[in-house]
Amino acid sequence: MLYKDGVAGATAIATRAASDFAQGSVSSIESYMLDAGISTVVGFVTGAIGKGVGVIRGMAGLSPAASFLIGRAGSAVQGAVGSAIRQLTIAGVTGQEIEWGQFWKDMGISAGANIVSGLISEKLSGNLTGLANELVKSDSTAMNPILTATIAGLTGAGTNYAMQLGSMAFFDEEGNFSVDFGRVSLEDMDWGSGVSSFFIAVAQDITVRALDRATAVNEGNQGRETGDNDTTLVQTGARTVIPNDDFDLAEKEYELIRADTGDVDKIAENTGIKPENIQKVKNHIFYEEHLLDRYRDYGVEPEWSRFNADPEIANAWNRLSSGDYTPADIQILKHETAEAWYMRHNGPSYLEAHDAASRSFPAFKEGLK
Repeated sequence: MLYKDGVAGATAIATRAASDFAQGSVSSIESYMLDAGISTVVGFVTGAIGKGVGVIRGMAGLSPAASFLIGRAGSAVQGAVGSAIRQLTIAGVTGQEIEWGQFWKDMGISAGANIVSGLISEKLSGNLTGLANELVKSDSTAMNPILTATIAGLTGAGTNYAMQLGSMAFFDEEGNFSVDFGRVSLEDMDWGSGVSSFFIAVAQDITVRALDRATAVNEGNQGRETGDNDTTLVQTGARTVIPNDDFDLAEKEYELIRADTGDVDKIAENTGIKPENIQKVKNHIFYEEHLLDRYRDYGVEPEWSRFNADPEIANAWNRLSSGDYTPADIQILKHETAEAWYMRHNGPSYLEAHDAASRSFPAFKEGLK
């Protein structure tokens, strides 16, 4: 929901205020209130742009290359619009005259930085979280949210430093576009602002996740549509279900699976499948976000999200880990492997990938349960 984008923006200001207080450089309350208001508006607007881009990328017949380019263009627009809103609002409220050279410079840098952060978020976050879990080797159920927040913080800090370096390399002192890598100076870097960006990104990640948990399970995930008969459409990666099991409990079980660092090796040993292939399946089901567009023909807008939690998949994963798996559980591994392969080679559409995988490895094939 879009309100989360606004809350995340306001959280950034609260974190910045705390950082300023710790450094003894607190600004006026009016300044923080202005920043909080601007950040909330920027969050709403850029969130709406992101939703619109998701709908466009989910259109039927769109090639993977076109979908990728539209996604990057959307990221650039979000960054540029956010920068413009902030600068224009501050100028309007304070009466300051806009320095147009600096104005266009900030818009360009923000657009470029948003492209980089969008790529990291969309393409690497799931794999980085899975890798971090494997390196930490912790059984703590709290570890995965901590790792996810840490990765978000590192992305925020990296984006901050990238913006500074890009500003030096691509714009002169008057704000005119001019490529000169000789202007890049590590001594002129504001390293402290990157540290602040780290904690701001961590706070935003924690806040948004807390809001997700405070609302209905999987709220905002693509593919959920409730009618008068309380029938729910769920996109889990393997099947379409009318849930009569405990999907709330399944969501909790998914968190336990994400935090489990020993299951991949156990499943590999039990099934004889290479650990790296099991890890790819785990990333695909539990970590990575996908273009969930299975119900676009029913008027449900496509959206980038993780799969909905499915009790059957959670049970199958646990059986594979314990060694008492069934032929249907192996079928799930084959289906998810084929689905992930299709997405990597033919584009992000879950609808297309699921149907392609089902032609060779139908999920939950009749008689295999």
